[in-house]
Amino acid sequence: GNVGDDVGPEFFKELEKLKPGKTIIQGVNKYPANIFGYLNGGSDSGAKDMAASVNLVSTQCPTSKVVLSGFSQGAQVMHKAAKLLEKEMYKFVGAIVVFGDPYNGMKFLGTLNDNVKSFCHDGDLICHG
Repeated sequence: GNVGDDVGPEFFKELEKLKPGKTIIQGVNKYPANIFGYLNGGSDSGAKDMAASVNLVSTQCPTSKVVLSGFSQGAQVMHKAAKLLEKEMYKFVGAIVVFGDPYNGMKFLGTLNDNVKSFCHDGDLICHG
């Protein structure tokens, strides 16, 4: 599922509470979340799809903000997507939220790093690798 089956649905509910009736949840393409993807640092096609979604919002909804998020391998995809964004797209990213991030603590580029929240459970070997 998008942002994981465990955390995604609850996360989306909380986002909706912040902007009732004005929140749209958009996942990235279905990429295989497996050990090979993890070892590769996340899906390249997923990253391209996520970056393209930010670009689309910038043209279709120029007053909107995007919350980039990912769980585990999805967090890896989100890191890759952030690197693909042109600097002028940063202003459309309102926040970055990662869960179980294998790159826990890795900084993002420029102003993308201004509003980041990372959730990592105690004992999570991927997060604390």
